[in-house]
Amino acid sequence: MSLFRRKKKESQKEPEIEITNEIMWELNDRRRELERVPRFQIKYMDPAERAHYEEEYGTIVQALYYVSSELYEYPRKYEDSRLKDKDAAIDSIQDSIAAQRAKEEAERAAEEARAREESKIQFSLAEEPDSNIRYSISTGPDRPSAFYIWKELHQRLFKSFPVMLLRLIDEQHIDHITFYKRAGIDTKLFSKIVNTPDYKPSKNTAIQCCLGLQLNDEESKMLLETAGYSLSPSSDFDLVIQYCIENKIYNTMDVDELLYAVTQKTLTSRY
Repeated sequence: MSLFRRKKKESQKEPEIEITNEIMWELNDRRRELERVPRFQIKYMDPAERAHYEEEYGTIVQALYYVSSELYEYPRKYEDSRLKDKDAAIDSIQDSIAAQRAKEEAERAAEEARAREESKIQFSLAEEPDSNIRYSISTGPDRPSAFYIWKELHQRLFKSFPVMLLRLIDEQHIDHITFYKRAGIDTKLFSKIVNTPDYKPSKNTAIQCCLGLQLNDEESKMLLETAGYSLSPSSDFDLVIQYCIENKIYNTMDVDELLYAVTQKTLTSRY
């Protein structure tokens, strides 16, 4: 009898649901609906209703997190990417720096020309503004990408730098020792970061963490933002870091070689 029941249960197993963008969007729409419920309304729900709401919201977020991660194909496998041609990399970086400086100079010249031209124009306000004109601020794409949702959930759930860092380490399925060796961070500093909830690292340390995790351009921006930093196109140092991340040069020794060749500065040591 038990054998019959077991076979019946196996035959009644539900087929696996194919993970698609449509599934992700449906989950995301439901999450938005739940988040629109006012807090005071949640507060005054009866215990059973509130428990049901919190359970559904938690399940939706967990499912959405899993689905967006799968569609975004994260975490990725670790690759031991090394610098193959140092001279070619330096030439490419210097070309990109020169192009960026030329762009900034052209923008400054255009702005100055525009300011001179505008000073000759007399402005007047219409007595009755056009009532048909409407302005709106976009709150984000109606059908966001898997990365957009993955990033949004990270920023909502793991707001501080230490919490975000630990979460990304766990998602990469690497141990702490492997991570801080890759990042070129010593044990004492890593321990200080993970044991201080509101710890704010230096910009160089935050960049080393991005390299240690082998994050891509968008993921690096996300992690740096939690520490209050960004890579500026006006900084030669930051442009070298940007080049390394875009070209998957994650080894800190290789990054330091390029940094010193271009800027006479490094991430991990002082000359």
